[in-house]
Amino acid sequence: QLRQRERAVRLSESEKLSSLAVLSAGLAHEFRNPANGIVNAVDVVMAALPRELTESGTVTGDMLEVIGTSASQLSALCGQLLGFVAPGELSRTPQPLTPLIERASVLASGPLEARELRLRLDYDGDVACAPPFFVQLLVNLIDNAAAAAGEGGWVEIQTSLRDGLVVVRVSDSGPGVPVALRDKIFQPFFTTRAEGTGLGLAVAQQITKQHGGRLELVPRGGATAFELLFPLPVEQESMHAQRAV
Repeated sequence: QLRQRERAVRLSESEKLSSLAVLSAGLAHEFRNPANGIVNAVDVVMAALPRELTESGTVTGDMLEVIGTSASQLSALCGQLLGFVAPGELSRTPQPLTPLIERASVLASGPLEARELRLRLDYDGDVACAPPFFVQLLVNLIDNAAAAAGEGGWVEIQTSLRDGLVVVRVSDSGPGVPVALRDKIFQPFFTTRAEGTGLGLAVAQQITKQHGGRLELVPRGGATAFELLFPLPVEQESMHAQRAV
């Protein structure tokens, strides 16, 4: 009976992930052209406006940068999703971790509104990743943490190197995940949020696996945090070994 139940659960998960893959591919196809249109329109607007209005630090310049960055992220995600095979690994290259976290923080600025963002970026090396997907992974975790923290709360992102692994921890001031729900939170379409889709953590876990990493729920006092663990890029691993010697 236990084996049958386990097979039934696996089958259900597989069907949900298949539905998610079909949904993602369909959305990617529909969103790619509008996203590219926004990117092109931002370039035209930037060229047409006086330079003093588009410089970094101005309201117009900063907003156009956010629009352009968001549209470029969406366009890149759509392009990769259309050629994406769910069971396989993503094409990864070494990328500086800190700029990826900064980009994700900008894209998650809406959910982070009225929350304090704390950054403790102790690891300043690279992580092997497909940047659009990796950033989306971080955005999903930040969005989840911001919802748990609530207005007036805080969200913290920490990076470190532990036992030869790149570690990214996302924690918040919320009450944490109840013990009874910890086995369910990564299931597609499971959510406790009134306006949630139940896809954020499921997609985050899938992207993490396809980067050769792990996404874990970690007890933190009376609450919980999420940890991403990735193998060091080959170049970083060699440098780390030399320092250890």
